[in-house]
Amino acid sequence: MTSDRHATELAEAALARRAGGPDASGATGAKATGDTIAVVAADGAGNAVSLIQSVYYGFGAGILDPTTGVVLHNRGAFFSVEEGSPNVLEGGKRPGHTLMPVLVRRGGRLVGVHGTMGGSAQAQIHAQLILRTARGESPADAVSGARFVVGGLEPGGRADLVLAEPGCGPDAERAWAAAGQDAHRLAELDEETGHAQLIRIGADGALRAASDPRADGAALAG
Repeated sequence: MTSDRHATELAEAALARRAGGPDASGATGAKATGDTIAVVAADGAGNAVSLIQSVYYGFGAGILDPTTGVVLHNRGAFFSVEEGSPNVLEGGKRPGHTLMPVLVRRGGRLVGVHGTMGGSAQAQIHAQLILRTARGESPADAVSGARFVVGGLEPGGRADLVLAEPGCGPDAERAWAAAGQDAHRLAELDEETGHAQLIRIGADGALRAASDPRADGAALAG
């Protein structure tokens, strides 16, 4: 998985899909959009990483490091010049932001490695994934199960608006109505509910991984 040959094959397949042509499997696809990715990884030795990379609004700061080709983010946009704000601009300080890489522990033992793209709804998405896995759902069922988000993915969304996929049942609808929230139905597996990746670690150390069908990621073992 870490060989130059494998990296080249992945890059060629991704570039083919971006151009609308066939990838190594013969599949075609439109050019990908977006600016945030989540990657989770774990191994049999107990190492685990949850990583999120995001350049943020307007495709980052518009500054590219010439030695790496990495576009710098502009998360500093969350700073405020208003006195008393939690995000007031100060030297040596990092602003609050939406990124939430997550490691899940139970009884002191690492049981989950979770990541999600989803703007200001990331906390909601993580909560739904954790609740699903806690009641015994597999990683694949947890990431593909119907989700909802309050207010949408963008900061400043309406707190009285719920975006919900078709699988969210009548009990949920009644709860939203009781809370004075308006439910807007999305399509099945709609990316307006974010993208998620997760790995669950069994008591025997077995690893089970899944990638969200709403996105173009993949779950790999090696």
